Amino acid sequence: FAGLVNMETPPGVPDVHAQSDAFLNAYRSEQTITSTVTTWFVANGVCLAIILFFTQNITLSLFVMVTICFIFLCLLGLLFAVFTIPFGPVEAIGVSIFIGLSANYSLHVVHAYHRSPYSDRKHKIQYAVFITGSPIASSAISTIGGCAFLLACRTWLFVELGIMICCSTTMALLFSMCFLLALLTLVGPLPYELETDEERNGGNGLQAAHDGGHLLHQCDIKALFCTHDSKLRVKYVEANDDPDPVQ
Repeated sequence: FAGLVNMETPPGVPDVHAQSDAFLNAYRSEQTITSTVTTWFVANGVCLAIILFFTQNITLSLFVMVTICFIFLCLLGLLFAVFTIPFGPVEAIGVSIFIGLSANYSLHVVHAYHRSPYSDRKHKIQYAVFITGSPIASSAISTIGGCAFLLACRTWLFVELGIMICCSTTMALLFSMCFLLALLTLVGPLPYELETDEERNGGNGLQAAHDGGHLLHQCDIKALFCTHDSKLRVKYVEANDDPDPVQ
């Protein structure tokens, strides 16, 4: 409309500009959503690089990222559908902050699974739960307990922050100890064995493929670039086999 009016105005008359708070609010909302989505992708990319650096395993890193995405979707459902909280600055800032909180528990679980001395999924899961279960649960309880006082604040900003932290911590605990463990039980990477010349000649020469005292697993970065002359193959151990660690 302003453009049509400017086309018909006589020379020397200043152009008409449409101004309204509605335009500014729409522009502000658009920029907030765009920057939030960009921040979410950047934070996920950085988080994936850090997880890959610590786990040294592509599959486990992807499992953690899938868990983080599910936690994020559940958190959005709780905030916008259950608590009916409108999208605001706290939610925009929390997108990047709570990714780190969500990845913390999952990273501990997959790291314990990866460093387990066992060679079958059942005992690797038991080892991961034994090592990380109690610390993760205690950490979640202390975090929720410390942030619960924010729910009684008179300032709505602090109440929003308390709701987001409590919900994010609860979802991270549930997904790490339920969904992620179930995923590892089904398709968790298994350690390799080294097929030696003795076995290829008919003997029993299998030995575990180690890397600095730890078992090499499927999709380990170092296993992908392994230069052994012998062949690496996956050892599948039945649940009722000897649970002793592979020496």
